[in-house]
Amino acid sequence: MELVDRLDYSASANRGLGRDGLATLLTEAAACIREMVEKREGLEEDLYQAVLVAYRRGAVEWTMLNYPQWINAISAGREVCPPAPGAEA
Repeated sequence: MELVDRLDYSASANRGLGRDGLATLLTEAAACIREMVEKREGLEEDLYQAVLVAYRRGAVEWTMLNYPQWINAISAGREVCPPAPGAEA
C-alpha cells in the first residue's frame, strides 16, 4: 500500500500543474513500478532458494508437483533462480 499511497499523494500534489505535473507523476509511477519489480524478483529468488533447500533435503516429489518450472534448473544444480517464463532477460 505504501507505493499506492505515494502515487496518490504525487497525483494530488501535482493536480492542475499541466505537463510538468504529469511528467512528475509518470516519473514517480515508473519509480514505484521499478521498486515493485525489484521486490518481486527478490522474493522469487528467496523462494527459489527455499525450494532448493527442500529439494536437497528430499522433497523431490513436492518440488516436481509445486515448482515444475524450476525442477530442471534445480536438478541441474543451478544456484540462481532462472527467469520466469515470459520475463524480460
